[in-house]
Amino acid sequence: MLVLMGIFISFSEYVPILGKVEAPFPDIEVMNAVINGPIANIEKLDKEMLLFNLQFLQNIDTSRERKRAVFMTIKGKRRFDEMDMSEIEKIGVFLKGITSYHLKTELDCNKVHIVSFLGRMKLRKKLLGVLAQCLKKEFGKQVYQSYRFINKFLGIICGYGVEELEQIDEDNFILIEEEVFLNLDECNPHQLKALYEIAVKPTVYGIPQGWNKSVVRTIGTLLSITPLKDLLGMDYRAFTEINPKVLRVLSFEKLEVLKIHLRYFGLHSKNEIWRIVGIPSGSVASKGKVELLIFKFMCLYYYLHFGI
Repeated sequence: MLVLMGIFISFSEYVPILGKVEAPFPDIEVMNAVINGPIANIEKLDKEMLLFNLQFLQNIDTSRERKRAVFMTIKGKRRFDEMDMSEIEKIGVFLKGITSYHLKTELDCNKVHIVSFLGRMKLRKKLLGVLAQCLKKEFGKQVYQSYRFINKFLGIICGYGVEELEQIDEDNFILIEEEVFLNLDECNPHQLKALYEIAVKPTVYGIPQGWNKSVVRTIGTLLSITPLKDLLGMDYRAFTEINPKVLRVLSFEKLEVLKIHLRYFGLHSKNEIWRIVGIPSGSVASKGKVELLIFKFMCLYYYLHFGI
């Protein structure tokens, strides 16, 4: 019930996929069925009502089984790629319930608008691999060599092998956009290393010590595998526009190095700290999302200044 109350309190906020929520109001019974009810009851829900109410549930954590039940209820007996794009967008994060079977048998990768949308859904590794194979079969090597394809399909980059990622040349790599690097959640350390080794080439971004804030803003996720000694050698100003999403994937040791660079945090107000890491000081939702991050920074501050 507290979860549902939270939904009503925040349902007028912007959700990641659907934009601003408009009236009519969400249906408590439908939402409760999706969140807490027996999974078998989800398929009994009215499809239109279910589809409408999913906009209020995009930020609610549900199991893969529940997501799959929601997806299958809305898809029905149609092929996945026969669904309207508007339906797929409304399903949103519940697409994480899709199976590899449906991607292999019910998706024509020529329908790039669908594949592109899946690329931003942070699907699990197995599904990204299926999508990567489908794209390679349809379009060939250019899907992992050309920045245009990489930027189009975002997180699917983690579905390619290390030897394929190593084939991205310098001219294409430097044109890969920030959003791609923010969707590397399912890339393993070997894949990240392959991307990092291209990034540090003299003809691309060069060694980390020479990175400026524009570079860090673009490829900041690669800081997760940047050696500590290289982080220590970087100019602190390179971190002043770092995306908060990057900070969440850094180890405690690397956050500590970052705190050393930004030791002037201790001289600023809390709102100024939020401004430096790119979070609006007036955004309650944003503050809540980075509560753990701020806690880590406070811990680092006391450790570095007082040894506790």
